[in-house]
Amino acid sequence: MNNFRLEQKNNDGRVRQIDHFRQVAWIVADEPDLNSLIERLTIKIAEIFQADHTLIGLVSDSHLKIESVLSNGERHQIEKKIPLSAGTFGQVLVTQKSYRASLTPSMSSRPPLEDRFPAAVVLTMPIFNHQNHPLGVIECRRVREDHAFTAADEQLLHIIALQIASGIERAQMFNHLARWNLSMQSLFAFNATLNEELDPPELVRRLVEHTAGFIGADAGLGGLITKQGEIITDGYWHGGLWHNTQVNWPREHSIPGYIFDHQCPYLTNEYRTDRLAYQPFVETYGIHNALSVPFLAADGDVLGFIEIHNKNKGSEPFTWSDVSFVESLAHTMAVTLRNARLMQELDKNRQDLRGLSLQYLNLLEEERTKISRELHDEAGQALIGIKLNLQLLERKIPSELDELREEARALRQQVNHSTSRLRDLARTLRTPALDELGLQPAVQQLVSQFIKQTDIVVHYQVMGISKRLTPEVETSCYRIIQEALTNVVRHSRAQQVWLTITTDEQTVTLAIRDDGSGFDPGEITPGLGLVGIRERVAMLEGDFSVVSSEGSGTEISICFTIDGK
Repeated sequence: MNNFRLEQKNNDGRVRQIDHFRQVAWIVADEPDLNSLIERLTIKIAEIFQADHTLIGLVSDSHLKIESVLSNGERHQIEKKIPLSAGTFGQVLVTQKSYRASLTPSMSSRPPLEDRFPAAVVLTMPIFNHQNHPLGVIECRRVREDHAFTAADEQLLHIIALQIASGIERAQMFNHLARWNLSMQSLFAFNATLNEELDPPELVRRLVEHTAGFIGADAGLGGLITKQGEIITDGYWHGGLWHNTQVNWPREHSIPGYIFDHQCPYLTNEYRTDRLAYQPFVETYGIHNALSVPFLAADGDVLGFIEIHNKNKGSEPFTWSDVSFVESLAHTMAVTLRNARLMQELDKNRQDLRGLSLQYLNLLEEERTKISRELHDEAGQALIGIKLNLQLLERKIPSELDELREEARALRQQVNHSTSRLRDLARTLRTPALDELGLQPAVQQLVSQFIKQTDIVVHYQVMGISKRLTPEVETSCYRIIQEALTNVVRHSRAQQVWLTITTDEQTVTLAIRDDGSGFDPGEITPGLGLVGIRERVAMLEGDFSVVSSEGSGTEISICFTIDGK
């Protein structure tokens, strides 16, 4: 009878353990964002281990970041950064082993935050991924001395830490993807801004807004160099609004003055104590870190600057990768500013302005190609690595845990879907087919995707010679067709489109016709789409015409004189 009761007790314990694992797995598989994941896991772990104080800290750079502690069922927001070498947290991360002990005043290794959340016994467990990279720490505390954690508790928490490691990595990856998506939107908006007719100060403001959105910062400013050599700022961007701030920056005692004199970027993650910091910003806006980049003209002259503050509200440091990206935008802005000034000074010299605009578009295409390549090569490979590791993890799951294996398989499928979305985003920025195969295959790919997304029938025809065109002509033709098809979706309500590309030894001709609602060219002001097409054609000295009437569809014809290769 005693053996039977013991066996029954062991069976009940195993059932409870499996139930705990299932509950934790459901939380991970539910795909919450990182903050929600940590919050829900903290509650569940506190419940499983009957802990008075429970926390989960995540590794960030050289610190362990703890945003909250669950104490007796109540969540306390603390937003604490603790050095990785501190107390029991540092001990478990360095040794890669858990820590289970009863605490005494004489102990040398003490749990961090003990003054706010005191306890008599503690169980601390490191979280490592499959590559043995530290992700964070779980800690449970109990205030009663006679309620010590057991070896079974330690083993159970160890398995839970293994369970949640992939969920933490996945949530962090999705956070990065969401940030990339927001960043791409900011970049596209900035590209659209550059095509608008804005004066230089307004362009600088737009650059500050979009750059802050791309990097994930919440504050910044910009300024231009006057003809008298003064560095002027007339506004400060913070909390989504511009605040009137008039500053004439001194040369030797400010970050803008520094980059003007040295013609190079400046980065500080200790803004409050930096010798070049502007203290009114520290006092008014709580600035923690700063990144500043000059607008450098081709001849080396400084045209202005952009300065971005508080990455992720100051909780993350700026990096030199951030500097490199902002420099690329600043270089584009420098070209734009120089173009704006030349357009004011050389209004009658249309040929020179067309050359500068073509250079600007080439620069944009280069930046799109670079970003597309980085998304495909770096982010894409990272997702593939995660997929392979999930596949290995799936094989390691015991056969009796079918539900857990199925959840791992579902995670792998979700990574596959994310990889596909990332590939589509990279292709939208700059299709590889245009550079590798030429205009005709790239347009065929564009048409196929257009049909798939819109269900509009496209009759695509290529006539004439099949040799490659110059990169400028191929890019312009592709972007014109892309913009024309976008206009069809947005405005025409068409069911069919006829697209023809005709080439010979001297010319390439595009004809794009739809059976949509049409418009009266004399009564409707052309939208940005047609204006952009017209400008691209003008830059290459081509011919452009639009034929349309209400109820009769629209036909666009473009003809370039080209040199084949």
